[in-house]
Amino acid sequence: MTSQMVPIGLDAVGNRVEFDSMGNVDAPAERYWGAQTKRSLQYFSIGDDRMPKAVYHAYGYVKKAAALVDRAAGRLEDWKADAIVAAADETIAGRLDEHFPLFVWQTGSGTQSTDCGSIRLDRT
Repeated sequence: MTSQMVPIGLDAVGNRVEFDSMGNVDAPAERYWGAQTKRSLQYFSIGDDRMPKAVYHAYGYVKKAAALVDRAAGRLEDWKADAIVAAADETIAGRLDEHFPLFVWQTGSGTQSTDCGSIRLDRT
């Protein structure tokens, strides 16, 4: 979640402030990931082994399926479901691969993968 309203995404420049339970952290405005991914890149920059892109493409399928089921069950508004499905389709197609920069070496909880796999919908 961003703590201030700044553009996020490919056309954005500079940094934005993201926050989590550990506090604020600067994240590049042109990237869709948040605080946990930024921290992982900082503290777990070990080796050259990156998380396989297929893992993140799979996150896209999971997010899309969840959005469609939640919309059908009346738990998710149409506009939100449409935004999630559109972002999931971009992820599945590999058009957002540069937004998934993590190394395979992470904490046991995998929080940073979940954060990175969360498709940003607050794009402007």
